[in-house]
Amino acid sequence: MPQQLHVIDAMVTESSIAVRWIPGFDGGEEQLFVIGYKKSADVTWTYINVSSTLNRFSIGKLVAGTKYDIKVYACNTIGKSDETSVLSVITKSASSGMY
Repeated sequence: MPQQLHVIDAMVTESSIAVRWIPGFDGGEEQLFVIGYKKSADVTWTYINVSSTLNRFSIGKLVAGTKYDIKVYACNTIGKSDETSVLSVITKSASSGMY
């Protein structure tokens, strides 16, 4: 199971959130990470497969000023790990006066 999932605060923008984690033991088999995210108000999760060589990822095409829930798990030929605890993070609000 991935450990210490956290948001990289300096990389939160109006339309993206970057997260980082520490890979868990892979059982000797190559693994990939699966990032789940959704608007906190929504029921359905969106999942993205991420290479095992990465331990951070930026989720894009998000809505400004919106709260999102994020979780990660690993999977390989042995099976699927437990999911991390869910993190909640709010994208930056759209700046006024920029137009």
